[in-house]
Amino acid sequence: MFPAQQGNQSRTADLGSTAAHVALLIDATSVGNPAYVLYNSWAKNLAIETPIDGIITLQGQWDGIMSGGYVLQDGSLVAAGNGTVVTYPAAGSTGGKAYLFVRSITGSATNATISIRSSTVLAMTTPTTLNTFTFSAAGVYTATLSGTINRYNQIVVGSMGGSTAISAVVILCVNGVTM
Repeated sequence: MFPAQQGNQSRTADLGSTAAHVALLIDATSVGNPAYVLYNSWAKNLAIETPIDGIITLQGQWDGIMSGGYVLQDGSLVAAGNGTVVTYPAAGSTGGKAYLFVRSITGSATNATISIRSSTVLAMTTPTTLNTFTFSAAGVYTATLSGTINRYNQIVVGSMGGSTAISAVVILCVNGVTM
């Protein structure tokens, strides 16, 4: 998995698995910005060149199944707690997909947890947990969600698993909700 930035875009890909996931974050400077994920994707006609000393170029395209959503987390997590609430344009009643891209872990993480919560009110007074990711290594984790996903959504770091920092991106895609 590698992160790279170009302008206001950040691309992350898990190239080490049979079902690669590629994410495009639009304006990766804060949460709540649009993101697209190609899952079960593959590189098509990919060419890697070094035209000038010190510069590597990638030419090609990614094919796969795309979902659109919003970024709930992008950056370093250093303690358990609630993330920023992200407001979606509308609620969705037919589920969606959630993606956790763990870029790196400082120290050793054993069963670290990040949950995604959803609520009908901004104050998150009675949220519903949509999914909990449990992980111990860097990589891409996915979840298919069913039922209603409300307008207000956030991550909750339940446990750092013993690590001191986790660099991660969380994207929540809601079926039928236009970005």
